[in-house]
Amino acid sequence: AKYMQHICMYIPYIRDVYMLWFIERWMQVIYLSLVSKVSLVQSLTFAHESISNTYIRTQFERVSGLVEKGNTCGEAIGFMDNILKNRLQDWVSIIASGEKTGTLEDVFGVSHEHITSNLKDSFDKFQKIVEPLLIVLVGVMVLCICLAIILPMYQLTQSVQ
Repeated sequence: AKYMQHICMYIPYIRDVYMLWFIERWMQVIYLSLVSKVSLVQSLTFAHESISNTYIRTQFERVSGLVEKGNTCGEAIGFMDNILKNRLQDWVSIIASGEKTGTLEDVFGVSHEHITSNLKDSFDKFQKIVEPLLIVLVGVMVLCICLAIILPMYQLTQSVQ
C-alpha cells in the first residue's frame, strides 16, 4: 500500500487526481466541521486525520500545528511543501480574506465545491487518456492469444506436409 502511495504521487495524470482527491476530502471535512460550529483548530485536526496518505497527512498536520500556534490558516498553508502548496495557491488569499471577514465557513464551502469540480475535470482528463491505452492493451493481449493458438496449429500443418 505504501508503494502505491508513492507511485500515485509521481505519475503525472494520476498524481493530479490523487492529490486533488485528498485536498477535496480535507476541504470537505473542514467545511462540515465549521458548519457544525467546531473550532478551526479542531476542524483542521479532524481533516488531517481523515487523510490516509502519510506524506499529504504530514503536510496537513503541519498546517494544523501552525494554526494552533497562532498563525492564520492562509499563512500555515504557505509553509507546506511545494507539491501541495501549488495546488492550494489560488485559495490562500481567499482563505486569508475569509479569516479576516469571519466568513471562513463559507470560504471552505466554496473552495470545496470548486475543488470538487476540478477533481471531476482531472478525472475526466485522466479517463480520456487511459481509455485508448486500455483498448490498445486489450488488442495486444488478444493478438498474443490468437498467435499462441494459431502458430502451433500452423507449425503442426507444416510438419504434416
